[in-house]
Amino acid sequence: MHLSDEWQLRFPDEVAVDVVNLIRSTWDSLVFRKIRKFSPESNEPHLTQFLCAVLKTESLNAGLSGKFTAEESDPIANLETGVLENLHRSDIRYFSDRANLDLTFEFKKLSVKKTSYKAYSKNGMFRFVNGKYSRDQKLAFMVGIISDNSVECVEGLKLHIQDLEIVKFLEMQENEEKRYLHKPSHPQKTLSNFDTQHQRSALSNPSKIVLCHLFLTYGSAADNG
Repeated sequence: MHLSDEWQLRFPDEVAVDVVNLIRSTWDSLVFRKIRKFSPESNEPHLTQFLCAVLKTESLNAGLSGKFTAEESDPIANLETGVLENLHRSDIRYFSDRANLDLTFEFKKLSVKKTSYKAYSKNGMFRFVNGKYSRDQKLAFMVGIISDNSVECVEGLKLHIQDLEIVKFLEMQENEEKRYLHKPSHPQKTLSNFDTQHQRSALSNPSKIVLCHLFLTYGSAADNG
């Protein structure tokens, strides 16, 4: 099975498509307004919390039945020690009982610096692989936010992700073409740039997860289109 086929099987329905499109359109709208504290100078947690606050209103206007949350943890209660484990907070989550949909979006600032690629893979993607995020889900999203040199940033990230050390660290799986990155991700190509698929051997019930990678621009990257 091609990775894109796997992706489509796991993408529950058009509600998920609507959620992703709303995130993208809301981000672009905020960037267009040139809000002083929604800019490349703003820190990442502020950007995602501000975006989520706007999404809560926009989701009602879009007719979505679920709920957006920001900086939400998904703790595990250790019944032997009484300790709450796994207190990592994901950036944005969309949950809907009605649509049976639970999507986590992890945002990372990207630049042409290798340190940003490492943060994206080791402090972003890996949290899905080790079950810190979306441990019971088969699909999630990495979101790169880019303020300059968008093409160079994405291409540099792709090379980084395919480095053999990173491939092993992230338990990445090849598709039938022996590729770790699969493009296009979905017939609606605006949804994401590429997918990666990962084994999660550290979980008590080992499973696989598909990560969809999409990129949003602001600052000069958005101005240059």
